[in-house]
Parts: sequence; structure tokens; C-alpha cells
Amino acid sequence: MLILAHRGYHRDLPENTLAAFAAAVALGVDGIETDLRWSADGQIVLYHDRLAPDRREVRERTVAELSKLAGYETPILTAALDAHPEILWNLEIKDPAVLPALIPLLKRYRQSHKLLVSSFWHTAIQEVRQAVEVECGLLTAHRPLDPVTDRLGRYADGMAVEAFVWHYDYLSPELVQQTVAMHAKNFVYSAHTQADHDHAVRCGVDGIITDEPAHAKAALRNAPTTSP
Repeated sequence: MLILAHRGYHRDLPENTLAAFAAAVALGVDGIETDLRWSADGQIVLYHDRLAPDRREVRERTVAELSKLAGYETPILTAALDAHPEILWNLEIKDPAVLPALIPLLKRYRQSHKLLVSSFWHTAIQEVRQAVEVECGLLTAHRPLDPVTDRLGRYADGMAVEAFVWHYDYLSPELVQQTVAMHAKNFVYSAHTQADHDHAVRCGVDGIITDEPAHAKAALRNAPTTSP
């Protein structure tokens, strides 16, 4: 199971910053999850919330303005990718406005970096997958009405979905088994306690996106081993 630091390791640092990313790498995580938004000066900025601290949309602020409002330097995507090419980057599209700039960057970095592009905007993920040969995942915050069948496991054009990123509240072994049967990977987010992480490992997910890498490492250590 891969351990991905959620917005870097930000217990004592601002989230989605180069410092938080460096702290996560120092902990030995396999990857980092970060959030992509569009700035007023045409940059893909790493920022989670839709609104800046002044309650205006992030896309209405330049990177410099957003950094001043946030009280720390808000990085752009290329700075983070260039700083840590050795890890898996889970790039969550928060604003589809990034797509015209993101797709060329993905084409440039996909050979040198391990990338997983995800979003609640499933239409945005389909657009990325049609344009670039890069691993993509559909973010969900619900339990599907139907099992993970062809209807959920394929894009509208028939291309298979590579991964699902499930909210922890809806995770179960059955859901993971259905996804595996579709030859897709499973990631989970919003696990908080040690028991949450233990459950995710027992479910057999491929990766966990977490604020608590130590919990994930302990869950892996404590997981029962099976004999061949």
C-alpha cells in the first residue's frame, strides 16, 4: 500500500507548501497529494480552498496576491514537481480552468514523474485521459447506488477508469473487490484514526491519502501476513 501525504505534511507548516512537501518526503512517504487551482496571472497554483482569505475566488488573485493574503508563499505546480521528482504526485484538479495549461505540463512531466491525476470533476478527468497517457482517478464522496460495473468503471467513450479515490466513510472490502474486478486501483482519503488506517489496509486499498503517515506505517506493520 502506498502512503501519500495529504497536502504534504502540515502538522507544523502551512499545507500545500514546498516546506510541507519537503517535510513529507523526509518522513519517507511514497507520494504527495496536492490541489490545483488557477490564478489570475495564469498559473496553476497549489491551494485547497475555492476562496482566498479575503473571501474572493482564488482565480481572481495573482500568485503574489494569494501568497500575501495567505501569509506564506503559495507555490505553483512546476516548482513542486521540480523539487521532488522521485515521488508519486497525486494532482487533484479543484478548478477545471487549469486544464488548458495542465495538459501540456502532464505531457512534459509524465516521462520523468509518477503522476496520478484525480478530481471530483469526472468530466475533467475524462478530458485529461483523452489527451494524455497518464494514470487518472475519479474522486468520490458517496457510496454508488450500483456496484462498480462497466457503467461506473468506464468513461463515456468506453475507456477504462484507472483508479477510484474513495471517501473513507464509504469504504468496504466489497467495494474494493468490485473495483479490483474492473482492473482499477483503489485509493482512500479522510482516514483519521489508527483504527481507520488499519481498516483501509484490511480492505486492500492500493494507497491511502493521509494527514497521519505514522498511522499508515503502523497499519502496514501490524497487517497480518498470509502464507503462500
